[in-house]
Amino acid sequence: MSMFCNRNRNEGRRKLLNIIREHFDSIAMYPESYLQAVRFHRQLSTLYNIKEIITTNWDDLFERECAAVPFISPEDFVFWNSETRRVLKLHGSVTNYGSIIATEEDYKKCYRHLQRNVIGGYLKTLLATKTILFVGYSFGDEDFNRIYKLLKSDMKGLTPKAYIVTTDEDSKKRFEGMNLTTIITDASYFLEELKKIETAKGNLIPEKRFAVIQEANAAVKSAIDKLNSTSNIKQTPSLVFTTFYCDGLLHSFGMIRNGKKSGKFSDKRYVINVLKHVYKHRKEAAKKKNYEGLAYLDGFINGMHFFLEAKQNIRNLRIYYLFGCRKTIRNYQEYMKLSKDAAIMHKTAYAQAIKIANSSKEILYYHCRPSIFPRNMLSESQN
Repeated sequence: MSMFCNRNRNEGRRKLLNIIREHFDSIAMYPESYLQAVRFHRQLSTLYNIKEIITTNWDDLFERECAAVPFISPEDFVFWNSETRRVLKLHGSVTNYGSIIATEEDYKKCYRHLQRNVIGGYLKTLLATKTILFVGYSFGDEDFNRIYKLLKSDMKGLTPKAYIVTTDEDSKKRFEGMNLTTIITDASYFLEELKKIETAKGNLIPEKRFAVIQEANAAVKSAIDKLNSTSNIKQTPSLVFTTFYCDGLLHSFGMIRNGKKSGKFSDKRYVINVLKHVYKHRKEAAKKKNYEGLAYLDGFINGMHFFLEAKQNIRNLRIYYLFGCRKTIRNYQEYMKLSKDAAIMHKTAYAQAIKIANSSKEILYYHCRPSIFPRNMLSESQN
């Protein structure tokens, strides 16, 4: 790359960065290429307990597929202690072309910076205190190697145990000579097998549940469409709370799907903590007789419980909702029949439903107001 830049004189670096950009654009353009590129990242994403990643790669796949926050420059380290997954990018990123380390001159500067600045300091701390798993790394990057060797020398060989996953059997002796425990296998397969063990132990929520959540989401939307095509909140006021409830279901499903990449929703403890805080807000809504909030939060709670169920079955998902109705409503016909008695089942809630229906300009799907959803619920559940 140094030779390329020198040959092209003043335009060399710009041309080099354009070639790099086109390379990554071409991968993203073709689904097959992209899926091959992200096999490892998608396996890693649901391992919630992996919080720190170190890479010399330029691509942004850890950010896209593992919800990792990139740390490229010293200024980024203001956010290092956040609860998010972090990726320390030693050689820059395609999202910031000025940061890319490519030429021999870049490498020399990078090594000097790693010796002196905050990035090098954090790198040394991680290497000195964490169990490191090297994946897809051949120890061909000179600046990192020098830091790693210097650290091991300073610590007199007392660095934590380190592992390397590789398919290169010929390198096994070389890696073992570096005091690395070598695992000869494909990296994506290694993570897949590791997750099977952790799932069997109960430490990970099975990944197949995310697929069931997709089906459940479609079932709720289908039920809403049917209700809206045959009735409206002016004719059937109790439909107001059913739509609020369904909003809660859909928002819980959306949160689970969106949280998959970060690994948070593969951690049963995290989901339970989220539920604890939702129950707290539900208790407050019940005290205030806020039936809008109760319907919405009940939907959210049931969505989360459905995700936690060991044997998920769409037929067991409660989609229809009526205040005061103790039985599980199985289908549309049953809901429409029971909704005729909504005023008898819960007079106060029904009176509130009429008030909302009469004041609304909408006659079909009256959505839950965003203010009902507690903003700080997720931040609280992490503490």
